[in-house]
Amino acid sequence: MDQKLDDTIFIKYVDSPLGIITITTNETHLLSLNFNEVNEEQFRYATLPTIMSNTLDQLTRYFNKTLTTFNLPLQPTGTNFQKNIWQTLQTIQFGSVLSYQKLAEQIESISKTRPVASAIAKNPILIIIPCHRVIGSNGKLTGYSGGIERKRHLLLHEELINYDKTLLF
Repeated sequence: MDQKLDDTIFIKYVDSPLGIITITTNETHLLSLNFNEVNEEQFRYATLPTIMSNTLDQLTRYFNKTLTTFNLPLQPTGTNFQKNIWQTLQTIQFGSVLSYQKLAEQIESISKTRPVASAIAKNPILIIIPCHRVIGSNGKLTGYSGGIERKRHLLLHEELINYDKTLLF
């Protein structure tokens, strides 16, 4: 289900250990979560929808290491191919990583590693759709729309269970 033109959109800027995060929701679904360089003027709402407070709560618990799996209704906007990739990203467990090539193999698109990487780069819901858990086939960190340092921080935060941390540097 895609966003409708008459949906009310709610935006909130929050501080996090990685900088300012912009959260965008409608009444029922998380639409986007991205990093922002500036805490812009807050929008004023009489009340915020439950999805916004649930997102804030789960992000806080994630950063406090008391939550490893997000449980939020998501509504990212993209092509069917992108949505398929983003759905697959959500199967990568906390503390684990997967290469772009292995991800392409999982969706039976081994010849589409570049389009898979492009879809990952367009992920509108960072952290919650964990594109930071995708690395190069050589084990090195590669692009992240939130910045490589944030990707490194997120992977270290998740303690990379069963992974050689020396490959990240």
